[in-house]
Amino acid sequence: LIGFFQEFRAEQAVQALRRMTAPRARVLREGQTIEIEAALVVPGDVLVLDAGDVVAADARLVDAHRLKTNEAPLTGASLPVEKRAAADEAGAALAERHGEVFAGTAVSDGSARAVVTATGMRTELGKIAKMLGETADEETPLQKRLERVGRLLLVLCLGVVVLVAVVGLLRGMPWLEILMGSVSLAVAAVPEGLAAIVTIALAVGVQRMVAQKVLIRRLAAVETLGCATVICTDKTGTLTTGHMRVREVWGKDHRRTLEVAASCSDAELFADEQDGSGDPTEVALLVAAALAGIKRPDIETNNVRTATLPFDADRKRMSVFRTDGVLYVKGAVDLLVPLCTSGGDGALTANAAMAERGLRVLG
Repeated sequence: LIGFFQEFRAEQAVQALRRMTAPRARVLREGQTIEIEAALVVPGDVLVLDAGDVVAADARLVDAHRLKTNEAPLTGASLPVEKRAAADEAGAALAERHGEVFAGTAVSDGSARAVVTATGMRTELGKIAKMLGETADEETPLQKRLERVGRLLLVLCLGVVVLVAVVGLLRGMPWLEILMGSVSLAVAAVPEGLAAIVTIALAVGVQRMVAQKVLIRRLAAVETLGCATVICTDKTGTLTTGHMRVREVWGKDHRRTLEVAASCSDAELFADEQDGSGDPTEVALLVAAALAGIKRPDIETNNVRTATLPFDADRKRMSVFRTDGVLYVKGAVDLLVPLCTSGGDGALTANAAMAERGLRVLG
């Protein structure tokens, strides 16, 4: 009961965490870009991809702008792979299929739209998962040691039983009495309390770990974790919720700054204007702009974009050209300031001051 309830509570917590951090996908349905759980993506959906997104399914590219994806989980490629909206040769190797994107890979640069061709276990990543599911689970170090202890006790028990039986025979004791004595010794030698003692000890360990905000799914893992001295973890997408908000705006004309930010964005706000779909940074900018009365749909209607250069790692900025003849740009402050002919005085100092306080800064 102790073991069951400990593991049941841990499993409930893990399921809650999975629901909270479930991967999401942006898809085009009925002419609208909406954000749904990745598990709800079906073949035929059109994925809308931007830098930082994780691809939710295998898909064929129909539109791509400087798209690069990290395919290390599938092919082991150490560098991002360039993609293009073109048909691949029949039978091409996985690493040579540049007209497709694959589930579980991350978009490192550019933007694209792709038609879903496979989901779940039918994806290339699903095939790997199927192979992994066929491997046998290994026992923990504690389970291996307990098994050795069990074998040792069995050998000792048999040895003692044989010894007592021989002594009984030498003393001329009746067969039935010798048998009863040997069976009694064998039963007494079985450590019935060992399982309970180990379980209780592990349960205490779990409680101590919970006090340190560590969640243990299996009791036996406590002992294994206790052998670890250093744990390396990647916080992205697991220790943070992926939501951002604008904390400060620097400059003489805050409204104009927010207008430029909203004009240079691909994200979309929900009806409540408190959240949206797309890059979390762009969503945060649109929320701040909406609070100032600046709506991106109005901008797209009254000042239509005519060209777009998506963000890439080399330029470190995104550019949108609109019908008013203005090039709207957002990106790294230290790269934008040298391009300015005026208005950039003090920007680098403000950038450094904000960065020192842990803020993410955009120009």
